[in-house]
Amino acid sequence: MRKKYLILVLVVLLFSTAYAEAGTWTTLDVPGASNTGVYDIDSGNILGTYDDYDGVHGFLYDGTTWTTLDMPGASATWALGIDGSNIVGVYPGTSGFSHGFLYDGTTWTTIDMPGVIETAIRGIEGNDIFGQYRDSFGTHGFIYTIPEPATLLLLGLGGIFLRKRHRIKTPRFE
Repeated sequence: MRKKYLILVLVVLLFSTAYAEAGTWTTLDVPGASNTGVYDIDSGNILGTYDDYDGVHGFLYDGTTWTTLDMPGASATWALGIDGSNIVGVYPGTSGFSHGFLYDGTTWTTIDMPGVIETAIRGIEGNDIFGQYRDSFGTHGFIYTIPEPATLLLLGLGGIFLRKRHRIKTPRFE
């Protein structure tokens, strides 16, 4: 019985090593960077962070072109999650605490949970952004759902309609 057990263990070890060696490893280094880290992949787009003589930057790599991602006004940018054209991550504020961001390819938006010390966004899936925040009681996980553009449009149109309706009902004094 002991011999069968030993043979089984050897076979498992042999095949697990062969499996790890059968994969393909690809090294990615941003040109001119001293350190490169990859944090997410979506539809062939690779997202991460690199260090160079200017500091810490996010990057997007499509297999051909390296694009630097720097939150405007921030001293550093960590790009940590991608879904479609939406990129999320963190940057340090002037107080030294982290802030979350969403970059849609055009606009950079700070996303912080209201009333907390700091927000650290770790990833995105569809319209859900997730990560952690810190308040005076500790560190907590969160999921934040980005409002759909259609929802925002309907809310805006509803507000216009109510305002216009309100104007119609207001009596005029001459």
